[in-house]
Formats: sequence, structure tokens, C-alpha cells
Amino acid sequence: MNKTAQELVRGQQVEWVRPDDLVDQALQKMAKHDLTALPVVEPSAGSAQGTIKGFVDVLDLVAFLSTVGTRVMTNPYGAGESRSLATDDIAILHRRSKEFRITNTVEISDYCKRNPLHKVNQSMNVKDLIHFFSKTNEYIHRVAVVDDNHNLVGVLTQSMLLRCIHNDLAQMQEVNNTKADSLHMTGVDKLVTVPADMTAFDAFMKMHKECLSSLAVVSGNGEIFENLSATDLKGALTDFKRLMLPVRDYLAAARALVLGKKRTEGLVHCDRNQSLAEVIKLIGEARVHRVYVIDEQRKPVGLVSLTDIYHHLQSIIST
Repeated sequence: MNKTAQELVRGQQVEWVRPDDLVDQALQKMAKHDLTALPVVEPSAGSAQGTIKGFVDVLDLVAFLSTVGTRVMTNPYGAGESRSLATDDIAILHRRSKEFRITNTVEISDYCKRNPLHKVNQSMNVKDLIHFFSKTNEYIHRVAVVDDNHNLVGVLTQSMLLRCIHNDLAQMQEVNNTKADSLHMTGVDKLVTVPADMTAFDAFMKMHKECLSSLAVVSGNGEIFENLSATDLKGALTDFKRLMLPVRDYLAAARALVLGKKRTEGLVHCDRNQSLAEVIKLIGEARVHRVYVIDEQRKPVGLVSLTDIYHHLQSIIST
């Protein structure tokens, strides 16, 4: 727990994009390296990385898709009008997809207005990092670790920090005694769901409208069997037509295109009586950002996010 941010990101190979790189290039890099975000960096003399200008992440891509995919457009010949990607002809569909190939990454940095750039000095310790990630009025998913000259040293995410300190947390009695269903979490009555036969485009539009990063996918009888995350958008935007597939089919196709394969595919869940230490271990091993809590009948009773966990850890280390 005495490590610094610099030690936590030491040896990290940071993937980044320039401000004038195109959104399509950023998307391809995210898919290749299985990343949810890329820092936008202005290279500086004598530095391989330079000054960070912001992040482009999957939530920004969903927000940009919402703007591009619902703009009123006509085809190049003036015949035919569409108000949504769902009703496009081929010509209009091509024009929409072109937006991702002509827009610079700096233009969509924090496009969703939910992920402003946060910086921490490389000397910040773990306890202060936990406090930083647990700010009650913000959802901070990642921070840029910078040196005294504000040059980028590395990127530290919520999940990375938990993996790094898991062994220390597992030794704490409070972490072992806390059960999953006693955590402050999203209750099952507040879970936002989409049917498996809804088109992926409509599902992502609902995700954007609800200001969420994931949705529970439900079957015909209402049972939750999948999770659609903003991360799943990475595998789709090389072909907008894929977004017209039902969510169930879209997930299979999109995830097959992500080359990194570091994350667990499908729904990740835990038992309501599992300890917080076990939940943290599960999140680290599966490399996910949320876990569904299920009851004895394998019905979901809630959703625990990384932010929920950090809020609880903050209350533990503050006592």
C-alpha cells in the first residue's frame, strides 16, 4: 500500500494517439490492443510521449456514434432522406461511416462529457489514489500519471490499481468480512436492460441516452444472460451494417474482431455471499469493470461496479 503511481506504471508500454490522428485510427488501435481508451498526446522534443491533451475512450465513441448515426442526411444525389442509421440506404450509410475517417481524435476527446482529463503526480501513493478514484461526485475510470513537468509517464486505471494491490487488500479483515450483497450497488430494480433481439445500434443509443457504460441483455423470459458494454463498440465500426444485427448476434461478431482477447467474454457474476476480496479477485482475473451479483436461483440481485468498490475501500482505509 506504500507504492507510488510511478511504481505502479513502471515498464508500461503506453499506446497513444496524436491530436490529428483520425478517429478510425484510434478505433483500430483500441481493437488491436484491447483497450478501452487512448491518451491523446502532443509529442514534445526529447520525449517519446510528451504532453497529454485528454483521452479518447469507448464512451466518447458511443456519443459520437449517436451524433453521426441520428443526423438527418440525404444521399449524394438528393434522393432519399434518413434520420437514423437504421433507415439509411447504402449511399447515406457510407457518408455516415466516413465521419469516423475524417474526424480528428482531439475533436472527440471527452465527447461524452463524462470523462474529463484527470492527472496525478507520479509520487502519489496508493491510499491517495484510492481516495482519488472514490470521489463521490465523479466517476473517474482512469488517470494520467505525469512527472513534475506534466509529461505523460503512464496511464493508471481503476482495474489496474485493484490488480496491483489485490494481495494487500486480501490481508485486510474488513475486505474479507464484507459480502457482495452488502456493498452499495445498483439494485436489480434499477438495472437498465435491452432485449436480445433489439438491434445493436438501438441498444447503444439507449446506453448513450441513459448515460451508462453497459446494459444488461435479457432473454424473452426476462432473465439476464449477457452484458453489452461500450467496449463492445470497438469491433463494429469498420462496418456500420453490423450495428443492424440483433444484440445477441452483434456481440458474437464484434468480439471476434477484437484481437487482444484479454477480457472475459459474456456475463461475469458472483454469489451474493462472496467476500469483497473474492469479488476484487474475480474482477482482476476477468479484466472487467462490473460484476452482476446473483442469488441462489442464479437470478441477478444487483450490479457492483469498480466505482462502488472504491467507495467502500475508501470508507475502510479512512477508519
